[in-house]
Amino acid sequence: MTPPLTMFGMSGPVSTNTAAVASAEEGTLYKDISDYSHTRFDRLNVGSGRNVLGCFISPDGTKFYTIDSADRLRQEILSTPYDISSHGASSDYNIAVGASNGNDSPTGVHFKPDGLKFWLTDADDYVYEWTMTTAWDISTASYTRAKSLTSPYNQLRGPFFKPDGSMFFGLDSYYDYIYSHSMSTNWDITSMANSYTARSARTRDSPISEATVRGLWFNDDGTKVYVVGAGGAKVYQWNLSTAYDVSQINVAPDDELSISSVETAPHGICFSSDGKYMYIGGVTDDGVDQFTRT
Repeated sequence: MTPPLTMFGMSGPVSTNTAAVASAEEGTLYKDISDYSHTRFDRLNVGSGRNVLGCFISPDGTKFYTIDSADRLRQEILSTPYDISSHGASSDYNIAVGASNGNDSPTGVHFKPDGLKFWLTDADDYVYEWTMTTAWDISTASYTRAKSLTSPYNQLRGPFFKPDGSMFFGLDSYYDYIYSHSMSTNWDITSMANSYTARSARTRDSPISEATVRGLWFNDDGTKVYVVGAGGAKVYQWNLSTAYDVSQINVAPDDELSISSVETAPHGICFSSDGKYMYIGGVTDDGVDQFTRT
């Protein structure tokens, strides 16, 4: 392969590989939530009457995961990366199998960046862990362990891990709080601290009217946090001056996006690894809506 042409200036070599430069710049940018526009809707292979309660996409954009109200984790193969309409083959995994506490009412899903673990939350306020022998292949998954979070949560949703595995975040959909927990051993949910930081996304503590929080996501460096709510059918964004510090969200959101025209009861939110695409699962038509950064 021919290497990119390099020119030399007064300060040293300058690459003319503009595509690579643009990609590097674009890859770290999650824009404000109002800069995303609806691209497409697809029911994938979820099936009628099976509400999408959570979603996740692999870093390379070739595998898309949903959990639904039929208690299933589904893996979809995308022939065109990041395009949910390009799904073809799919596989199911019965998420109730192996979990000692049942996990028959899933509320969220999150994968480890290397694709060798995933976690599910449920309405009984547990976090469940599975380990895979083949990265991103849920057919190789086996149940590992669980962590009870009945204190402080009441209806745990929207699980999210800091990319280095040192913190866990969750939503309390009854009181509409966002909680953060430190972990003494990265990625070990049993080392999760009982202490926590909490902030409300509800009217009593901030001017927004969202009282049914459902999904949670952070941008790649933890300086933006996104919360999707079923009450207002909106995605809210807070900018954080200190990365991953949820104590800063006890104010009006910095931006918001109404999605009521395409999804009136959103439940799950996830982004592509570069922040270019956002995906919202929900009850309307039992599928996933895809949004693109403009």
